Amino acid sequence: MEQFIDRLESLLKEESFGRMGASSVGISRFKVLEAFFNESVQGNASDEIYKMCEDHLEETPSSVTSLYISGLIAFHSNIIDGKNNLLYLVKTFNDLQKWAVVEHLSEKVLEYGENTAALKALALSLEKLKRRKEAVPVWEELIKINRFDADIARKLSQSLEEEDQTKSTQYLKMALEGYIKNADVRGINDIWPRVVEKCWDDIPYFERIDRMLADLQRKDISIALLKMLYEKHKGVDISSAIFFLKKALQYAPKDNEFRYALIALYKLQYKEHSQLNRFIKLSHLDNTNTPVLTAIKAFENNIIFDADSYVFHRTWGLGKIVSIDEENVIINFDDKPEHRMSVNMALQSLVALNNDHLYVKQYLEPEKMQALFKDDVVEFIKVVLKSYDDTISVPELKRDLIPLYVSTKNWSRWWTKVRGLLKKDPSIGFAPNKKDQLVLREKPISYADELLKKFTNSDSFSQSLDIAYEFANNVDVKEGSEQVLYIIDYFTKAASSKSDTKLILSYFILSDLEKFAPGNYDLEPVKQQVVSYIVESNDLPLISMKISSYDNKKDFVNLIREHRSNWVQVLSTILFEVPVRIHKYIFNLLILEKEYGVINEFIVRITAASKENAEVFLWVARNILLKNWTYEWLDYSKSGVILSLFRAYNSIDKSETKGNRLKNMAYEILFENEQQLLHEIVEESDESFLGKLYDIAANTEHIDDSELDKFEKAIRSRFPDFKAEKSGAVVSDENEEEKIFVTGPGLDRKKKELNHMRNVEMVQLQKGLASTVDVSGDSRENVDYNALLEQQSILKKSISKLDSELKIAEIIDLDDVDKDKVDIGSVVTLRNSSDDQTVVITILGPWDVDFEKGILSYRSDVASTLRGKTIGEEVTLHLGGRECTYIIESLSVYSVS
Repeated sequence: MEQFIDRLESLLKEESFGRMGASSVGISRFKVLEAFFNESVQGNASDEIYKMCEDHLEETPSSVTSLYISGLIAFHSNIIDGKNNLLYLVKTFNDLQKWAVVEHLSEKVLEYGENTAALKALALSLEKLKRRKEAVPVWEELIKINRFDADIARKLSQSLEEEDQTKSTQYLKMALEGYIKNADVRGINDIWPRVVEKCWDDIPYFERIDRMLADLQRKDISIALLKMLYEKHKGVDISSAIFFLKKALQYAPKDNEFRYALIALYKLQYKEHSQLNRFIKLSHLDNTNTPVLTAIKAFENNIIFDADSYVFHRTWGLGKIVSIDEENVIINFDDKPEHRMSVNMALQSLVALNNDHLYVKQYLEPEKMQALFKDDVVEFIKVVLKSYDDTISVPELKRDLIPLYVSTKNWSRWWTKVRGLLKKDPSIGFAPNKKDQLVLREKPISYADELLKKFTNSDSFSQSLDIAYEFANNVDVKEGSEQVLYIIDYFTKAASSKSDTKLILSYFILSDLEKFAPGNYDLEPVKQQVVSYIVESNDLPLISMKISSYDNKKDFVNLIREHRSNWVQVLSTILFEVPVRIHKYIFNLLILEKEYGVINEFIVRITAASKENAEVFLWVARNILLKNWTYEWLDYSKSGVILSLFRAYNSIDKSETKGNRLKNMAYEILFENEQQLLHEIVEESDESFLGKLYDIAANTEHIDDSELDKFEKAIRSRFPDFKAEKSGAVVSDENEEEKIFVTGPGLDRKKKELNHMRNVEMVQLQKGLASTVDVSGDSRENVDYNALLEQQSILKKSISKLDSELKIAEIIDLDDVDKDKVDIGSVVTLRNSSDDQTVVITILGPWDVDFEKGILSYRSDVASTLRGKTIGEEVTLHLGGRECTYIIESLSVYSVS
């Protein structure tokens, strides 16, 4: 150790006496220092050397020797604070413009992993050393880290201009996007003429640029850009030139230069039209006192009128123009041949149809249109859209298609399927503010671009997240690789915000989007933040509620299971969330880990809160009562579940959004399969209990009289003197608890559980309610307070139920247990009649259950089958996942000790 200390002291003296400041140090000195660093690491002296360097820096902060050696050790040993020493040296030599040293130091930093500051310094040093080609891959690494670094994208474009025109243009386009994103007006003005020159025919790209400029609120730049695009297209593609001029006039409606240029283009496009000049006059397109957008719409509606064109009259139907002159139009309708109308009257009372209109095509080629609808429905919809100025509402579409193409009965299913196909077509979109309004775009835009447009116009994190999921789930990877970078940039920043919710949700959507940009984004740092949060947070159930994707929710559950020691308790809380989406997965995880007590406790709690959380309770009730769950360890009060089911059914408000769905769930459980469940209940229950059920059913408005009559008839078949009460007295009576038989230790455990619920769980919920403040304005953030209130309500019900049960609980007197037949307190030895294997089962109360020790509740199906049986009797039981016949071999009494 001493030799390393002496050597460092010698190096420091050498630096001091030789006055080796940064301005006089070259690469050779760093190689000497690096050799010493390697020796100290190999000699296990790096910790002591690092400390000496840090101590020296307190006295001499600019010591190159201490900064370099401590910086290397920091990177080698992952000492976060010390890494800045090496980066400080990079900056120092950068300021001194000692580019060879900057290159050396930057590469040394990069040996330990990606670092943005080092990459930038390396790229700059290579550029200054006139090794521009070597700088290209460094710049490309930087652009992967930050797509919107416009200056770097611009440098890449310039460097690749000669050897790779395609990539050069791509980076030039990225540079323009970056300048717009960063609101760098000078950069925008400097670069966009070159972008137009390079790729003026990439119309979807310039549509995206136009949207970005609109967000920047710089109409002047948008107008200049559109004008240049118009100039590029006017001699090549008239329709595209008109497209850009019309866009420019939306920004500058009083620009008469644009207006007259548009008229000139219209004259070229419609030069063969017999009434062209007249319709320009009639639409006031050449009258600068008429708003230009109004005039454009009038002109484009009127220009369709010409000889051999079709028109539609609301009474006479489809007609064809025979001739048109300055005064009159002659039209052939089916019932009114050669009908004469004045031009002005025709314009007012007729709708001009071009030859591609749906009505015209149906009239001329009915069989062809039926075939098109069947073979290529998207192209058929485009025909419809072109028929209505490129936009139509879903109700209007329905009006034109029923019954000729699709029946009323099949409409919903047909439209659901077709809607999905339309979303993926680049020529068709849905109006931003009208979900039922279809639009045919003047210029095709991919689904990825459409979603990006919606994304950039989104006004909340929640809405942005929904659009991002739509992007991840529906856009082809190749199609969305460019647009996705904007979305990734947004959620990367959101993950760095102070909101834990945004961190988690951003991580999951970034995980889904990673497939679009493999290798361009390092998700690991965000994942580590997420893991740290999961390890420490008490709010995981609230976060789970905000994750809409099932796959992401499943990933979230798996992260909790992997990183939380108390994952079982956390997941059991998530079981109370709605909608019922991840519950089956969690349920199976708990079974896999044999956490049967947690499942049974969940059933008890959700049964107590059947009204407050009807959706989850109905999921549980269906699985229990319809025997989807046949596990021998299940322990619940069947009568309690049934009574809670009737009361939950009674309390459902069908006026709520989900009310009808819950009502249908309850109805299916009780009344489907010819009331099979109700008949089982009647067979197993006493008259008093059935009276309670009937009373609740009779006062439930969702239950039809015919169903109620069937229920009453079933009860009378067993109890002929049954009195059908409709008092409603038991509908809200929820204080009836059945007596629990328990051992002394079991009773003590339940008392401790009640104390924990009151003094720990309830206190935590109250603290959570006090600290939950909506600061984001985000709908997913807003659910926290209501969710905690719901949890508090469920917990109060559980506390009230357990408190009531404790008051009437009865300790089992083991001295009184019958030794000759199976009862509560019996230890039963069973022998499998097929393989002679034995199994020992103890029957105690629900508060003493321990499946690992073979202790079952007297309420379980196995115990119910065994009770009352004697030694030597055969019983059929469902144990270990299979049904077998057992013989009772011996009986004894359970001992608490």
